[in-house]
Amino acid sequence: MSGWDEGAVFYSDQAQFPRGGPGGDPAADLTRHSALRKFKEFLRGFTGPTGDFPYRESLVHNRDHVTVATEDLDAFDAELSDKIR
Repeated sequence: MSGWDEGAVFYSDQAQFPRGGPGGDPAADLTRHSALRKFKEFLRGFTGPTGDFPYRESLVHNRDHVTVATEDLDAFDAELSDKIR
């Protein structure tokens, strides 16, 4: 099993929460769990105008907090932005 002892961090999102509102439509409701998952996706994957990852880099330098521009969050996912506000 080469590769498993390299000291890397592995993440798996296996929470057993229902997705979506009544009827199971994921677009019908943004649950707390799905909002948190989307926000993590935003922090990890948002690219700035120069192709950098500003929020990921910010967390590398300071793990205690991150300041997010609401315009960036709106551009990524307007529903998530509304839910966080």
